Amino acid sequence: MAPGANVAATDTLTDLRVGLNVVRIQRFRSTLPSAAREALGATLDELARHFRDLSTRRLQQPTPRLLWLIDRALDGVIMAKQVLTTHRMLLALVGVRRSLFPDASSYEPASPPAEPASPRAENHRVAA
Repeated sequence: MAPGANVAATDTLTDLRVGLNVVRIQRFRSTLPSAAREALGATLDELARHFRDLSTRRLQQPTPRLLWLIDRALDGVIMAKQVLTTHRMLLALVGVRRSLFPDASSYEPASPPAEPASPRAENHRVAA
């Protein structure tokens, strides 16, 4: 076997896995709320940029921005709470994440916005 053949075969399998997951994302994206669709669209755009760069040999590794976009798309899908679609989308997004970023730290959901204090709580404060 030629030197580097194993690396090329591994890269090809990784690209194939990512491609299959992208097909799943595209198939179910339209069923999600607009915020999740937008996050997925941004992720798919960055994935396309990554593979264009690979084809021209300008870039070999995916960018940290792509990892961040994948994580924000995960946030959007989780917030959608559509059981069947959410499950399929999560599997596809995690598949892309693990394929392109096998050594990345664990997914961390974005912090939800802080809940504003209720007016009732303001009225019940005891003056010191």
